[in-house]
Amino acid sequence: MIANSKLYFLVFLGLIPLVLAGIIQVAYSFFNPGKFPMAGLEPVIIALVIIYDVLLLIIFLTDIILSIHPDELVISREVADKLSINRYNEVTLNISNFSSDTLTGIIKDDSPEMPVYQLTNKNNYVSAKKFNISLPPGSKGELVYYLKPDYRGHFAFENINIRYLSRFKLFWRQVKFNFPKEIKVYPDLVGLQELSFKLTRSTEVGETRIRKLGEGTEFSSLREYIIGDDVKRIDWKATARRDFPIVRTFEVSKDQTILILLDAGRMMSTRISGLSRFDWGLNAALSLSLAALSKGDQVGVGVFSDTPKLFIPAKRGKINLKNIIEGIHAIQPEPVEPDYVGVLANFASLQKKRALIVVITDLIDAIASKSLLKGLAHLAPRHLPFCVTFNDKQIIQYAHQQVETPDDVFRQSVSIDLLEQRKQALNTLIRKGGLALDVPPEELSNAIVDKYLTIKAKNMI
Repeated sequence: MIANSKLYFLVFLGLIPLVLAGIIQVAYSFFNPGKFPMAGLEPVIIALVIIYDVLLLIIFLTDIILSIHPDELVISREVADKLSINRYNEVTLNISNFSSDTLTGIIKDDSPEMPVYQLTNKNNYVSAKKFNISLPPGSKGELVYYLKPDYRGHFAFENINIRYLSRFKLFWRQVKFNFPKEIKVYPDLVGLQELSFKLTRSTEVGETRIRKLGEGTEFSSLREYIIGDDVKRIDWKATARRDFPIVRTFEVSKDQTILILLDAGRMMSTRISGLSRFDWGLNAALSLSLAALSKGDQVGVGVFSDTPKLFIPAKRGKINLKNIIEGIHAIQPEPVEPDYVGVLANFASLQKKRALIVVITDLIDAIASKSLLKGLAHLAPRHLPFCVTFNDKQIIQYAHQQVETPDDVFRQSVSIDLLEQRKQALNTLIRKGGLALDVPPEELSNAIVDKYLTIKAKNMI
């Protein structure tokens, strides 16, 4: 139990007569030495104080008896076993008040070390650690808050703590409900669900765009000629049999292979826009995997630093996405320099069939860029290399800002130099027949899917 301010006030109120009597006695004795005007009243004052203290004690004990007992409260927690990184993941606390008193207090859940938010009436997420609660007697309620993880891995919930006021509001009673639970923080599973829904509806992510960019190379079916169809598509034998024009229709080939290679080296551990580059790349790799698998392609995934860390051979079917997520979700970047030439050659030797090899990495300095370009050059012409990098909005802003101080000049010159190095490296790759994508991390997942759909529609693989 923790005393409330009301109890402190009542205790202080009981001491006022003694304090006043003492002050009067000291003041009178100072001006009239040897005289004690309060001598006759001391027993009365002490008796009143004792009576007051006894009454206060009785009230306090009555408050304990009448207040909510911990056994009259039932609290539980509902949270998914798998949370998505950089998303608002819902956590629900269910509270039942079986007492005859209103439950007024504060709840704090011993959640994992990650940002905690509460959704306000204005649909804004605000940071919060503790939550107020007021629950009428004999009722049930729920409290919803949100966790927004910025790291992947294994985490654990512990106790649910509640501190509530007594019946007469003299003290707080604090109770711990033992409710441990282990969870895992995965890549952006919510984003994958949203993308899956869009792909199913065949809108918003390029299905219409595919039909405009190309008709594909695999024969699909025959149909009656419609004005505007390419006359080169007319099947003259079928036309002769039916006495009206028949055209052949084609669809984009589904027998293609995508190998996604994710850099887990030193530079991918640096954070940008709230997440590490590796996590942004991981989210993009899974989005691309889902899109390719939904289009019938085979998808494989590799992770590397100075050596290969993971290789999942290319397979078809959405069940492969689950294997990819489980295999890759716990991997973390390492403080080492990637061996682009060695690891890319290793993955290329494992991938026998021609494939679109997507390398998700970052270009920072000229030395790393040269090593990466050399490794990508070895992939062509057998495979189609596709380099995906992140650009930093902050660096772009520094490069274009107005300079006023020497520090501004220094930041701008460094930023311009970095951007120029990236531009030269990507242009070199494009000149050698490769593909490149350089976008902000927040846009990477959508941009890489759109680029893949364009590549597939143009039959570039």
